Amino acid sequence: MNLRSDNRYTVTLEHCGHSTPMHVVRFCGDWISCHKTKGAALLVAAGHAAQRRGALTVTEESNQ
Repeated sequence: MNLRSDNRYTVTLEHCGHSTPMHVVRFCGDWISCHKTKGAALLVAAGHAAQRRGALTVTEESNQ
């Protein structure tokens, strides 16, 4: 499956070291992340695409 806005992203079920196949997100064939659900994988792909286009991102700060 490809992200509709950018067909360089793919989400496929793959065996990647877990006990069950995971939904793997790739950009131009390079591994981004893997997830239990397809929805989570698509959200990561969309977020990665937005960051590449210059969107502002929210990050967690450590309280230490």
